[in-house]
Amino acid sequence: MAGRIAVISSGVRRRGSVRTPADEGRVGSRSLGVMGEVASGGLWDLHRFRQRIDEPERRLRLVWPSRAVDFGSLDEASVRRALAPAPASRGGVSAAVLIPIAFDGPSGPEVLVTRRARSLRHHAGEIAFPGGRARAGETLVETARREAEEEVGLEASAARVLGSVGVGYTRSSAYAFEALVAAVPRETMLTLQPDEVEMAAWVPLATLFGPERAASELWYDDRAGWLRVWLFDLGDDLLWGASARVVAALAQCLGAT
Repeated sequence: MAGRIAVISSGVRRRGSVRTPADEGRVGSRSLGVMGEVASGGLWDLHRFRQRIDEPERRLRLVWPSRAVDFGSLDEASVRRALAPAPASRGGVSAAVLIPIAFDGPSGPEVLVTRRARSLRHHAGEIAFPGGRARAGETLVETARREAEEEVGLEASAARVLGSVGVGYTRSSAYAFEALVAAVPRETMLTLQPDEVEMAAWVPLATLFGPERAASELWYDDRAGWLRVWLFDLGDDLLWGASARVVAALAQCLGAT
């Protein structure tokens, strides 16, 4: 059963792959039919979400290929088996994000997402995961843990990294990052850094991957043509862009697509 999204306000203590911009659902001259089954109903109303998106040319809403998953049976061992090992070296990637999952959530496994501060220069106000650039001498695992501690107060020792979803990319800046999944205690005390994070929320995986909450559409990009993009409805917030591609890849790893 899908559970409620638990929101934390700023200042309150409380084996898949990620597609690159070059191959993320690009249609080009091929038939739109190769993208998947067209969903009934119209496109999502993007104006109902807090995030403001420059309205792209949009063509179709596609069926979210959800499969029945017993999220209550997921545990650290099963998720670790589903992921690729965390990289021992950077391999040309200079940044990392942490996808914290609490397996002891009240509604089953829950994932922690953040809303970036509106004062930030890039991706302001967007739903994301803690992360950033690696420092000299750091591994990507160390980077992801440090960034999570700096942004939301999640102690590095409390994040048990289970593996990697893959390398993600931001299309606007061609920014590459390793997307690492970690098991964390649900009752961990969090302290948000208001200069970086406006809000954090625990979202049950069963809610996040529900067919009424997840969708994909075809959007037109001037440089790449028609692309398949992923959208996740978090109530007032919309998870989209590079973070949504990471979530879609996680769903693939866990057998939810």
